[in-house]
Amino acid sequence: MSASRARRYGGRLAIAGVLSALLLPGATGALGTASAGATSSGIALQAAAGADVQAAAPAAKPKQGSSWKTVRTEEFSGSALPKGCEAYGGKYSAGKNAWSSKDVDVADGLLQLKLETKKTSGQPYTAGAVGCWGWPQKYGRYEIKAKVPAGKGIDSSLTLWPAKSSKDNDTSFTGMELLAPGPETAYVTNGYGAKSESARVTGKYSGEFHNYVIEWAPKHILMTVDGKQIYYSTSSFKGSRWLGLVVSNGDALTGVPDSKTKLPARLQIDRVKISSYTGVPPKAGVVTATPSPTTAAATAAPTSPAGAAKVPATTGPANVTSLEATSADAGPALAGGVWPWLLGGSLIAVFAIASLNYPTQRRARRTGLLRH
Repeated sequence: MSASRARRYGGRLAIAGVLSALLLPGATGALGTASAGATSSGIALQAAAGADVQAAAPAAKPKQGSSWKTVRTEEFSGSALPKGCEAYGGKYSAGKNAWSSKDVDVADGLLQLKLETKKTSGQPYTAGAVGCWGWPQKYGRYEIKAKVPAGKGIDSSLTLWPAKSSKDNDTSFTGMELLAPGPETAYVTNGYGAKSESARVTGKYSGEFHNYVIEWAPKHILMTVDGKQIYYSTSSFKGSRWLGLVVSNGDALTGVPDSKTKLPARLQIDRVKISSYTGVPPKAGVVTATPSPTTAAATAAPTSPAGAAKVPATTGPANVTSLEATSADAGPALAGGVWPWLLGGSLIAVFAIASLNYPTQRRARRTGLLRH
């Protein structure tokens, strides 16, 4: 065979190698992929290739254990707010109150937020509120043991607010606003970006302490009162948030106190327990039937039940650092799994080496024959 014919033969071998590598993933895809069930396909490929190829390890088992790990428990045993929390200040522009640190009191194991008839910043009422801007986290479980004041014109709000302000702030908060004028009602809002959901749940909230819980995880928002579900949704916000504890009045939902409402009134908080999310999916609840989600518009009125954001005008999370985790996006999966591509790549290398070495080997054999 001439050198030119050898080169042509070697080229054909290389082409055949490339074609076999391209066709092999599709042909072997029927045997399985390199996922949880890749063991059988690995064995089949070993037999076909005559190689000692190790089968893929089985997929990891679902995570077990608790979905939550306690990171903070505040029982207000001192006389000051916990580190990371500050009193609101400024005017509630959509209501009739201003906020003042003088209406925030920590004593006798309680955090007390007061609403009183007192003119402040041009508003007829003064109220207490606390923002824990130093406690931002992405996902978590928030348990708040609190006693809600009774009466018309008092809104007691337990809310998670986004750590980073945006145009969607009014549809990015999640929490419950507790009004007790009769019938007593929990106004639930679940904001998750450009949209939010809401629900109204009547019950008995004033007069004694209750455990209010907000569970927040990927595709999981569960709210309970004394262990009983009042709201569940699979839509959840994906950014970092902080906890706000607020008393307010005078907006479209709440109104103002009437003659039967006793002032000053106090939202009393006995304990706040916060847990982080461990990555174990929590037990799902029963999805609450809610109206169609509302979409935020730049000029539209806020979509929360109270009609306005319960955050102060002059105090805010200016130095809060987002705790959102960052990770690279996963790339596209290999067609047919990883084993066909590995085997195909090996065959390409074998055929390429054979095609390059063939002319030299042929000349060597021919020279040997002539010498004999």
